[in-house]
Amino acid sequence: MVLEGASLAVIIEALNVAILLCLMVIYLRSHRKVKSSFTASLLIFSALLMLQSAFAAVLFATTELCEVGVRTQEVRPILSLVELIGLAALLRASTR
Repeated sequence: MVLEGASLAVIIEALNVAILLCLMVIYLRSHRKVKSSFTASLLIFSALLMLQSAFAAVLFATTELCEVGVRTQEVRPILSLVELIGLAALLRASTR
């Protein structure tokens, strides 16, 4: 069975969400023990990236393949902003 592009994208994004949820649990456990700003930033970063992946999965699942490019262009600034906030949190923690 060959998956269509949108179906494959949904599966990949769902796997990303699952991995990011696992990372969030690891970072949360670590933050409870260490209580450092670095682990808090990792937690924020993974949460924001997980939200972005979940949103992308919903976008790919609810739009036709030919419309995905158009819809992605409409919401890309929001996704880029979420990514920027996550990267800024990680950079701040990494330079402290």
